[in-house]
Amino acid sequence: MNRFEHRRDELTAKGFIRSMDKIKAGFLSRMRRPPNHPLAKKLARRFRGKAAESYFRFLTEPELEPTNNRTERQIRPVVIDRRITQGTRGDAGMRWCERIWTTLATCKKQERNVFDFIHESVVAQWNKQKDPLLIR
Repeated sequence: MNRFEHRRDELTAKGFIRSMDKIKAGFLSRMRRPPNHPLAKKLARRFRGKAAESYFRFLTEPELEPTNNRTERQIRPVVIDRRITQGTRGDAGMRWCERIWTTLATCKKQERNVFDFIHESVVAQWNKQKDPLLIR
């Protein structure tokens, strides 16, 4: 499937759709007849009925990526930080981590300086002013 996805520009629209439909049908056929193993059967249930079509939406909706690589890259710093620090033990620590990680990720996505945003937030608290908005 990935091979044809990368060749999308070389094929006609009909040829691309025909190729993808053929690959999708073969994949679903194999997935719906799993080997006799509990985990394989559990996975096969995901590909039964109309729900199976949602796994292939990226074929008909160009704005959808076929992989979750972008999301994986976005949460990677959080996962690494949690692994290095061993996480937190209390609710207050979990809330702090959730908030700071969200702030870091949002500022990065908006190409904003994290230190400036946190500084503005602290100054606003000290002066009993309205907090700066993280979401623009």
